[in-house]
Amino acid sequence: MSRDSVSREQTKENLLRAAIRVFGDKGFQVATVREICQAAGANVAAVNYHFGGKEALYAAVLELMFASSKHCGRDLPRPSPGAPAEERLRHLIRRSVLEIYGDLEGEDQAHCQALSSLFLMEMAHPSPDLDGVVARHVRPDTDELFFILSELLGRAPDDELVKDAGACVMGQVLFYTVGQPIVERLQPGQAQPESPNLDRLAEAITRFSLAGIAGLKKNPL
Repeated sequence: MSRDSVSREQTKENLLRAAIRVFGDKGFQVATVREICQAAGANVAAVNYHFGGKEALYAAVLELMFASSKHCGRDLPRPSPGAPAEERLRHLIRRSVLEIYGDLEGEDQAHCQALSSLFLMEMAHPSPDLDGVVARHVRPDTDELFFILSELLGRAPDDELVKDAGACVMGQVLFYTVGQPIVERLQPGQAQPESPNLDRLAEAITRFSLAGIAGLKKNPL
């Protein structure tokens, strides 16, 4: 790769990282291309050159945010196809916890916090690009969860009880992300679980969920 190519790739990377911070702080509508380029140390025309405009840059940032989280859980061994539903649920929860809260390799804490801020901003003000990102990175795991829960509850994957149980499981996994501003105030310095405690958190969610599922099966709503 030539020196010019390396320089272009570095500029593109700098723009993405700067965009994560700026979009996370201000949101898509308020953030400006000039601010992003200034934060990246790039010429104001760099966004158009590398991404084709602010909208395309934001779409690339969203894709990076959801795709990069998969890194932390990708090496977790999968259960065998015939494994019990309880084992598959435990694996899915642990993988999800690692993907959301695990440290991204080579990333500093400030970058991880910027990703969390961007996620919260996107949840508060969803963009049109969220549909495609959800289809690629979220729906497969959600479908897997509903399928496992349908086995445990003895109901169809689209049954209302299965959907409610799925919401309970996902709510526990996402709690420290979507509730971050409140958790920071209730538990200063403990806004998100630290890596050494992630297995414990995943196991707590799993046991709580399995007990709740057993209760729902015995006494359905």
